Amino acid sequence: MYYAHRDDTATPLEETMEAFDRLIKTGKVRAIGASNLRVWRIAEANIVRQFRGWSQYCAVEQRHTYLHPRHGADFGPQICINDDLKDYSRSHNISLIGYSILLQGAYTREDRKVPAQYAGYEADERLKTLKAVAQEVGATVNQVIIAWMLQSNPPVVPIVGGSRPEQLSENLAALGITLAADQMTRLDMAGSPEIKQAWLR
Repeated sequence: MYYAHRDDTATPLEETMEAFDRLIKTGKVRAIGASNLRVWRIAEANIVRQFRGWSQYCAVEQRHTYLHPRHGADFGPQICINDDLKDYSRSHNISLIGYSILLQGAYTREDRKVPAQYAGYEADERLKTLKAVAQEVGATVNQVIIAWMLQSNPPVVPIVGGSRPEQLSENLAALGITLAADQMTRLDMAGSPEIKQAWLR
């Protein structure tokens, strides 16, 4: 997989997509993907390649975790997976890949706070639900996040990392966790405006 990381608006999309297509046809790469590009730019690139018969972006790698970013949250050049991208990936058979999924230990480490871009009422409610589901299935919070991503629609392939072997073992064990339909619904809906209004009544 060869990625276009960040958007180069100074270079015509025709030039970019033709170059990627040459790399595939010469056997230097098997597939191409986009990372930290906005949905409309990914769609535009795939339209350009369609007219020319070139290879398309078959995967998109963006920032993604269980907590939702606050409105207007700034991650610099990093772009988060959102509902528009999920819809686009479903209709165009594009794989989604998430990075920074565990927020560098913020879900489990007492010395790491939830980043300000996520903090707030919704995050608090989602964390409560996350911990409750983890207890129900006998798993760690990190494992539930990974399982939730893999079982979402569309699924998001998580990029996992760790500084110790036991962290890698914990992450891999998430592959053996199956969340029930009601648990997925609770995880998805936690902290939503509808739930908040019901809570305030």
